[in-house]
Amino acid sequence: MKYINKVIAGLMFLSFLTTPAFAEKAANYYIAGSLGLTTLSSSDVHNGIFSVEVEADADTGINFGGAIGYRMGNLRGEFEIARYSNDLDSLSSDAGSVTLDGDIIAVSYMVNAFYDFQATISGFKPYMGVGIGVASIDADLDSIAGVNISALNLDASDTVFAYKLALGSAYEINQDFDLTVGYHYFGTDDPDLDDTKFNYDTHNFNAGVRYSF
Repeated sequence: MKYINKVIAGLMFLSFLTTPAFAEKAANYYIAGSLGLTTLSSSDVHNGIFSVEVEADADTGINFGGAIGYRMGNLRGEFEIARYSNDLDSLSSDAGSVTLDGDIIAVSYMVNAFYDFQATISGFKPYMGVGIGVASIDADLDSIAGVNISALNLDASDTVFAYKLALGSAYEINQDFDLTVGYHYFGTDDPDLDDTKFNYDTHNFNAGVRYSF
């Protein structure tokens, strides 16, 4: 699978960054956690069986995640697991729209690389980063236009290649603890759920804490 090859390449890159020859003396490990809001972009839904093209909308949801990483001067590499969830809101087409009741959940496994800029006078240290990995995406539909269809068990999932872009800043509380705030874009290849494809793209705003050891 193509996304497996991409993830392997990312793991090799992370392994290279953490070799003693590359690392600086000040390098150290850290663990991090974050919690934030997730906005799921409107998605075009394509059903290959019925040739139906509609657009799905979702409410603002939440995301949370944890990571373990290694710092080498201004560079950081980490492995992260995160969960993104949104409640489905509506489905629309040229013929009109209907309300939905259900959710869409993505669990990601990412290899991330960051560059930390020098701290500002106020003590904030901006960062930017990228990541690649895989995500398991699950969609569950309970009702359409107020009609309960949970008995039909319309629940499907797919595992796809995932990627992210991140910008933010950290504030050093002491030598071991940093508070973080930031934005990251998280997207995937189009999931295929029972012959129904859609695009998955999110915008995320997070706050978190990082502990170095």
